[in-house]
Amino acid sequence: MDFPGIAKQFARNLSLQVDMRYEAENLEAFNENFKDSKYIVFPKPVKELCGKQVLVESKIDGKPLSQYYITADDPVDEAHAHLARCGADLVFQMVLTDNFFHADIHPGNILVGWFPNDPLPFLGMLDVGVTQTLTQHQRDVSHKFMASIVRKDWDDTTKYILEMGGEQPYCDKAAFIRDVSAHCERMMPHKIPKTWEETFWHYGRKYGVLAHAAKKTGFATDFVQGIFNLIQEHKVRIEPPYASLLFSCLMMEFIANQVDPKMDAIQYSAPWFVSNAYRSPKRLAV
Repeated sequence: MDFPGIAKQFARNLSLQVDMRYEAENLEAFNENFKDSKYIVFPKPVKELCGKQVLVESKIDGKPLSQYYITADDPVDEAHAHLARCGADLVFQMVLTDNFFHADIHPGNILVGWFPNDPLPFLGMLDVGVTQTLTQHQRDVSHKFMASIVRKDWDDTTKYILEMGGEQPYCDKAAFIRDVSAHCERMMPHKIPKTWEETFWHYGRKYGVLAHAAKKTGFATDFVQGIFNLIQEHKVRIEPPYASLLFSCLMMEFIANQVDPKMDAIQYSAPWFVSNAYRSPKRLAV
């Protein structure tokens, strides 16, 4: 464990939480980044009334996200499917497009509201005091790690996990690579293509152009949680910014599956990675 890094990150987060001016600045930044999104809403700060100990912001009328949870046996209507897509778009835009993401995403920080005469709900995002921005190197490593999962390239998956901590003095790298590859292959087994159609889909998915077939409910949560468990078991060092990013992605998939159990976050992410890889068009949330 990187105890100095953890302590430094904790001190940083604590200082951000007790100075309301930071949260007001974050709200301004998120409102600018999502100004073209109709269904992802952040409160607007009243800057002339904000200070170190006071935050005044616009009110968002809505209900807690948890009131919209459904089970795998419930039918998924368009409103619930829309909420799941909004949650995924929110995180993918913050991470892949903006490089400025809410580092404290959880159901208690999300409201669901409705505009007049609109059949689709919006997400209201709260409590943005803790945010994260990655360096260019951290962005490259994070994007390549997530893209390697979409491509099912387990060698790259383990390579970029290890790069998230720089030196790995306590990890048996060979054992870690073996166990992560086995976990990934068990969750997303490779299939050798035999026909032209299978070859088309195989290489389209390998290079991130086509998405993989839909997985069972909560698949990405189980997949990433398994990797987290192996990181802990093998004493792999992960720098705090990467941990914040991975947690945000994990929480996003959990929340999406609570409102649409049929959603596959890995499949849904493919167009975002294609857009990011070619730097065009700039993909934004709806």
